[in-house]
Amino acid sequence: MSEDTLKSAMLADRREQEKRARRLASYAKLEQAAEARHDVQDWWTTGRIQSLQPLRVAL
Repeated sequence: MSEDTLKSAMLADRREQEKRARRLASYAKLEQAAEARHDVQDWWTTGRIQSLQPLRVAL
C-alpha cells in the first residue's frame, strides 16, 4: 500500500469514528431528554411538585 493510500484510509477511518462518536453523543442527549421528560411526567401526575398545580389547572 502506498503512503498516500494509507493516509487516505486512515483519514477516512478517523472521519467514520468521529461520525460514530457524534451519533452516540446525540443518542445520549436524546436519552437524557427522554428520561427528564419521563421524570417530569411522573412528578406532574403524582402532584409531588406543588408549585406546578396551578399550571395544571391553567392548562
